Amino acid sequence: MKYLFLGNFICSITLFCVSNTAYCQDPYPAGCYMSLEELIKREPSQHYDAFTTKRTAGEIAMVGGNEYKLEPFEESVKPKILKKKVWAYSDGRQLYLNGRHHGLQTWYCKVLDHGYYLVFTACMDNGSAAALGFAGGAIAAAATSGITKVYVLNLEEKQVKQVDKHNLANTLEDYPDLLERYEEEKGRGSDDILLRYVMMLNQRKTAEMNAVSE
Repeated sequence: MKYLFLGNFICSITLFCVSNTAYCQDPYPAGCYMSLEELIKREPSQHYDAFTTKRTAGEIAMVGGNEYKLEPFEESVKPKILKKKVWAYSDGRQLYLNGRHHGLQTWYCKVLDHGYYLVFTACMDNGSAAALGFAGGAIAAAATSGITKVYVLNLEEKQVKQVDKHNLANTLEDYPDLLERYEEEKGRGSDDILLRYVMMLNQRKTAEMNAVSE
């Protein structure tokens, strides 16, 4: 299995805070976001008494899905609601996206950076996972269940897109200094390099959008 170790490079990226609500990099208010619109407005409509747990490698290999599970503290909260109805959950510090609502199998993905984009890693999309399972059976499905990809949720376009070395390079054409640095990197298609540059891109685009809105 392939697991994503972010290492220390995330810590080396200087995050900043902007005051504009739409692209604020402050933590998302605690609660359960029941739609994409609530997430964009940063206004959770539900406050279920719940918590996240990290799923085991064995569980992910067995049934697939993403790395985090949202579980209830009390029996009054139905697990099905947390698994299927909630779009995103914040504990006031960390934001998690429900992969189900973006065609990224089940359970939750930790957001690694937010601003113009929500940047995260998640499992294969439903179509790719189904195709691999059909072609290779249970063994192939288990072997690929731990593979992660880099994604962004574009809050302006309201779409999730997988990041790869080609579309990242195309986007960085608007930022020649970043593109030059990116093209000098070895292993440009690796998750750690993709994450590093999409986070730097996120900072640039967030600053630009907030400058326009002032």
